Amino acid sequence: MNKDATTLSSGLRRLAADCEGRPLLARDIAEGLSSRLSAISGSVPDAWWETARTLSAEPGLAQGLFAIRLTVSGGSRSRWTEPWLGQFRPLRRHAHPDVRASARERVTAREAPPSVPRTIQW
Repeated sequence: MNKDATTLSSGLRRLAADCEGRPLLARDIAEGLSSRLSAISGSVPDAWWETARTLSAEPGLAQGLFAIRLTVSGGSRSRWTEPWLGQFRPLRRHAHPDVRASARERVTAREAPPSVPRTIQW
């Protein structure tokens, strides 16, 4: 793990520890993280993916919510290319049910509408 990822990961882990047993706080901090990430311009830092991968492996609610926010930010910017899409799949199977539910609510790709068969006119 690179230095930036280590710093980001340890900071988010400390925040997650502060959220232990406080699900509303975890949600609020995750939303704030999302706002902060969207304000950062430029390419997606490698530290985001590494941190998301590390946090998503932990069973806690806050860690999972933080991993979702990092993954959604990175995945959206990259148009859900790998490794972001691959990172998102385990979040949909996370140990915490609220993390699973939150990850399943996110759309990573939209399917094209089904083609309408030609109407036969008599």
